[in-house]
Amino acid sequence: MSPPDSIPSTPVSHGKNENQNNNIDATSNNNEMDMHCCRSCLAYLNMYAAYDANTGCWTCPLCGSNENVAPSPHLMESLVSPMVEYRQPTTTTPSLPNSPHPEEEDDGCCTVVIVLDGNLPLEEVQAILLSLSHTLTQLQQQQSQSNPKKKKKIQLGLVIFSSMISLYQLGVPGVASADLVSPSSSSSSSSSYSTTHNKQQSHFQKSRAYLSSLEEGGWDSLVRCVSAYFGSTLLLDNDPDSSPPQPHGMTTLSTHMDSLTANNNNNNNTSIPSRKERLRLKREERIRREEKTAHHPTTTMDPDAMRETGANHHPLRGMMMRMKQKQRRHRRCTGEAVQRAIALASSFSSSVSSHHSTSRVLLFTNGCPNVGMGSVVASSYDDKDVVLPVSSSSDRIPSTFSKDVPTSSDHHVVEPSMLATAATLFRNMGTQALDQGVGIDVLCTGTYNLTKRMDGTWTIHPTTKYGATALGMSALNSLVSPSGGYALPHPSFATPQFHYNLGFLLKETHISRTGRVDKGKTVSGVGVGVAAVTMDRGGTNHNNGGPSISSITNNRLDGCLVDVRYSSFVTPTHVVGPGEIVYEENPGVLPNERAMFASDASLAARQGLPTNQMPVEEWIEGTRLRIRLGRYDPLSTLSIMMEMNETLEPDVDTHGFFQCVVRFVEDDGKTLVTRVSTHRLPIARSVNDFLDAIDEDVVPVLLGREAVYRSMVGRGDDVQTDDVAALDKDRAEILAYDARRDLDNTVHRISSSFRLLGLQNGFRSGGSSEDIGSATSSLDFAFPPELADALHLLHHLRRGPMLGPGPLQNFDDCAEMRTLFMRLPLEDCLCMMAPTLWSCQINTLENAQDLALTMLEHVPADTLTLWDSCIIAADHHDSLFVWSGKATLHPRFDGIREECRQFLMERAKHRFPMPQLHMLSEGDSMGRRLTTRLAPSHADAPEQQLVHFPALESLTEQERAALQNKFRFYDATADESFRRWFWSVASATSNARREGVTLLE
Repeated sequence: MSPPDSIPSTPVSHGKNENQNNNIDATSNNNEMDMHCCRSCLAYLNMYAAYDANTGCWTCPLCGSNENVAPSPHLMESLVSPMVEYRQPTTTTPSLPNSPHPEEEDDGCCTVVIVLDGNLPLEEVQAILLSLSHTLTQLQQQQSQSNPKKKKKIQLGLVIFSSMISLYQLGVPGVASADLVSPSSSSSSSSSYSTTHNKQQSHFQKSRAYLSSLEEGGWDSLVRCVSAYFGSTLLLDNDPDSSPPQPHGMTTLSTHMDSLTANNNNNNNTSIPSRKERLRLKREERIRREEKTAHHPTTTMDPDAMRETGANHHPLRGMMMRMKQKQRRHRRCTGEAVQRAIALASSFSSSVSSHHSTSRVLLFTNGCPNVGMGSVVASSYDDKDVVLPVSSSSDRIPSTFSKDVPTSSDHHVVEPSMLATAATLFRNMGTQALDQGVGIDVLCTGTYNLTKRMDGTWTIHPTTKYGATALGMSALNSLVSPSGGYALPHPSFATPQFHYNLGFLLKETHISRTGRVDKGKTVSGVGVGVAAVTMDRGGTNHNNGGPSISSITNNRLDGCLVDVRYSSFVTPTHVVGPGEIVYEENPGVLPNERAMFASDASLAARQGLPTNQMPVEEWIEGTRLRIRLGRYDPLSTLSIMMEMNETLEPDVDTHGFFQCVVRFVEDDGKTLVTRVSTHRLPIARSVNDFLDAIDEDVVPVLLGREAVYRSMVGRGDDVQTDDVAALDKDRAEILAYDARRDLDNTVHRISSSFRLLGLQNGFRSGGSSEDIGSATSSLDFAFPPELADALHLLHHLRRGPMLGPGPLQNFDDCAEMRTLFMRLPLEDCLCMMAPTLWSCQINTLENAQDLALTMLEHVPADTLTLWDSCIIAADHHDSLFVWSGKATLHPRFDGIREECRQFLMERAKHRFPMPQLHMLSEGDSMGRRLTTRLAPSHADAPEQQLVHFPALESLTEQERAALQNKFRFYDATADESFRRWFWSVASATSNARREGVTLLE
């Protein structure tokens, strides 16, 4: 949705315009508009339309109708620019009742209900409030700077939950007053309210003053209530060290944790401790003493020493048991807490007279729902051990503790059947919230992890990899997807990543809404969050077993509407992305287009052109795909694959016409934006023309999204709606395996077709094993050279965590990555598929004047780029790496490392979600974070290595042997190199054609 910086913007005029064309008789009663559309198919006037300046008539390039008229004075950007933006005012908002400043223009209302997990540590809560305070302050400053007369009221609400739900009355000054609500015992309670219950709940909530305006002391009340719940006075304004982490200060997590501990100690010294806080400090002091004893050199984790001293008396054993007991007591009735928050937010929206009133629910949690409605935990939860996750490295906990300290192989207590039920319930809850103008976002973090120190001892600390704790991400994604929200895990809430991500959600995204939804005319859809539709050549639409979709008959725009228009000889076959596909029973003119259509019809009537039976329903149904998104998000994208049907006339149809129309309401609710983007593509007359015109960046993303989508919901007749298919971990692995087979099948078919056509001077590659030893000819003649880079990206995607087994990620991390891959822009998707590497070759001589021989030279994302004398800068979307070879570890090379760090930070400074930066060095155990993301090119033959990476020729034989020896512990069967994988798939004897189904079907 994000437009280019140079997009022309045209305000739509509803007033009178002077007639500058004598051939058009426009009277004073005719409202000429800047927007013009075809009266037959409703396509917008564009630069590819044949326009007659003498008569004002123009021919539509989509349907061919020449019965359209536009006044010549309005030869604006629409006839010269492929992208035009129209801006229309919406209905004027009346003043809020009892407003103290009636002369100020009311800019709508926004309610933000904060839902806090009561199990969060105090330092995490402190970080959340700091980031919220800064973000809300920036929002107010932006509004006052843009228009001081505008007044947008921000209402705050607070819900804190654990085993009980606390609904705080922020409107009560001076005290922390809350109503306690007990969650239901059933985990499958209905999330819907009756109309009578809604009215009663709304009246009760208004009388209880749960919401308070930010301008009237609502923030102070919120901080007071949070302090009362967590048992410590939070001094956010007076503490000089209590500023949130800066977005561009991407530091390593270990450094951040040290500063976090220091800040937390300082805050405890300046706060006023309550009895609960004193008990917590006493407990932490006891744990620190026992941890210090556990880290004593005489108590290392040597198995022989453990047998001699007795494992049952080891101090770490007691620590782990207490940690498990503490986590066992963590109760989270997340579902009912969110439901109460939605009721709070919607009650204010329904009570105000403003036509523009949107609400946000922000959920902050560090664990999965395990009590009441939406619980993802089995009913026997109390009898099970809560897993304290362990790093997936080879440094495992000694077997002496295996019975008491669960490992990552034990998974979590999340039950697939409970997760599926919770996902369905959360999806219904999110849909109901969107109908009431409420958007939901979830920000979560892990708890604790167990790692091994340099001296061989083990320690417990906050996790350094988000997703280590079971969060039930599939259920949380179902909660946020109807409103287009995000469910984002973080290593900690006290990180720059969290501060930046929260600011983006509140400042850059908003619920697109001009009025309340008529309850009898809502739109139901398929694939909310990830929408997919399959259409046959005859134009029959299939929703993959999803619910039926009713027509849109609302008189107001709610959500973002995306119309994709295409030529009649083109049929969409695959649509992947956020939102829901909408089918209309009676397609027609939208409310904001009625004045435009009436004006164009009046002009046509004066020219003697027919105006009855317009628009033509057949032209609209056969050339339009409509998608509805819950909110405005500048990063949301859709990928669409199309094919030419039997109506194509080669002698007549020379170009394909495509027009994308995006409609949304700005955050102030005063302006409706219509963004029109028009393109025309030539029809290829030969395979050579087709390959020459291919966009090598678009092809891998289209195929990759389809493969990832199948790994979530299946393929063909096995497709399941929503995310139900991927909720079972075993089922998800089967679907990922099938998706890899489908990807192999697609590559095999492309290779076979290319070789049969004999495009390379009549040569054909048979794909035999002898070709593997050929350096240049085999791959070039077996696959289109125009798609060579796309093939490498698909190989990275196939072996990556979204489809393949590595780098090893848990179930929650994979769910989050797949969801982001489905919606982020093209550049982000390319970065997610494969890392981008730059190499700085270092002059390691002691007396060298120029330390860097080459600076940031682009290199392949392969293992053979990790030279001893190089510093590597790598970007893999969610992670940034600066890797130093063993010959560059001297401090005199720190300046080059800093330049690489600054380069990566500048490259990703506007990226969402904000990535983490990792400073790695050769020999470091954490170096596997980078090496596992690189293709194992060291497994190829030496001559193939030189062809793929010619820079290897500059190394001596000893250096190349040493480079190869770095990866001597390598299993080719578990992780195939690019060439071995390609030839196993593309060879004539491959089973890929029989085992998979092409991604294009």
